[in-house]
Amino acid sequence: MANGATLAALFLFAFLLCGCAGVEKDAIQGDVSSIPVTTIEYSKASSSTAAPVSSIPREETVISSAGTLATIPEEPTETKAACKADCDSRYPQLMELCQRAYANSCRDASICGEIPPGDNRDGCYYDLAVKTEDHLLCDMAQGNNTRLLCKAGFEKNSSICREITNADMQCDCYLNILAPTTNMSECENVFPTACKGRCFYRYAVKYDLPQLCQRTDDGSRDSCYVSVGTQNLDPAACAGLQTPSRDLCFLDMAVGLMDLQICDNLTYSEKGYKYWCLAAAERNVSLCDRVGNEKWPDCVYYVARLTGDGSICEKTNDKTGSCYIALAEYGKDPLYCENIKGPEEKDRCYASSAAARSEISLCRNVTSQNYKKECYGSFIQGNTKEMLLGGKTRIFS
Repeated sequence: MANGATLAALFLFAFLLCGCAGVEKDAIQGDVSSIPVTTIEYSKASSSTAAPVSSIPREETVISSAGTLATIPEEPTETKAACKADCDSRYPQLMELCQRAYANSCRDASICGEIPPGDNRDGCYYDLAVKTEDHLLCDMAQGNNTRLLCKAGFEKNSSICREITNADMQCDCYLNILAPTTNMSECENVFPTACKGRCFYRYAVKYDLPQLCQRTDDGSRDSCYVSVGTQNLDPAACAGLQTPSRDLCFLDMAVGLMDLQICDNLTYSEKGYKYWCLAAAERNVSLCDRVGNEKWPDCVYYVARLTGDGSICEKTNDKTGSCYIALAEYGKDPLYCENIKGPEEKDRCYASSAAARSEISLCRNVTSQNYKKECYGSFIQGNTKEMLLGGKTRIFS
């Protein structure tokens, strides 16, 4: 549940920056008023980015701790026939993680019972309790800290948090039950005191208050600005960052809002980011020709990702598979992964596509242990859309 995971949003296309050498052009080219903050005014329009992949609506049945059956509201995920723990026996060390991932994907608490007693089993019941809003599943966790954390979230009772002995879980407990208010004084008194920075971080993101990022811990300040910007589509948050992070943040905002004017804030022109920004915001791959040879492939792959246009990849001499990975990563057709020759790159492609499409069955196509672990991990409650290859921010949802 670490907020540091949101650093990934800053480098949401960082993987495009690697392995591009040798690619050539082919057919194409409380009271926070006293806290100083730089404010940039922009209108927040909803982006018209790629449409999410549709799935078949269905209803699930889970077994509560009382042994009764409960119907859970549906969400886009696997079809009914695929909803079973189909784990690869070649990797027994990943079996528990796989079962937990399938339980989340299928919204089926009975799969949690197949996991041996321990952290993964307890975490599985906690995941499902939060996901299905079934408080009875809290009692299925054998670990006292997990059970208390789960109960406190439903009961909104801070006295329960005091009984938790793990410092990080205790902090999560208090932050999970903060009252839904813009009164920042709650963060001043939060317990334990080490939670203060995380508390301001959470309020900053939730209420689109980038100035509160100055009250977070030093190590998470930049992450806070990026999270406020990407989750609220607020370019003003980018002003708190330093170049080149500042430029990357503005690029994200220009892309999300499809606002070419935001690109004027980019100053790192020697890297070609400004022209890259214009090409991405306008979804016009021909503008990548002005980026320069060194960054031209990255710009092209980024536009391919945004438009879902596979023909762009076909016109490049892409030896790394990065262009097809970009297409698959944000929920496009996973069959693009089959165009990739390198086994590691192909695994990375399927793992990203599985997370983006919420299709855990795609993890079966991943052959390496590391990427299979990441593929399963992306279906764990709280990790989805954050842990894989730069994450999937609201901008591209």
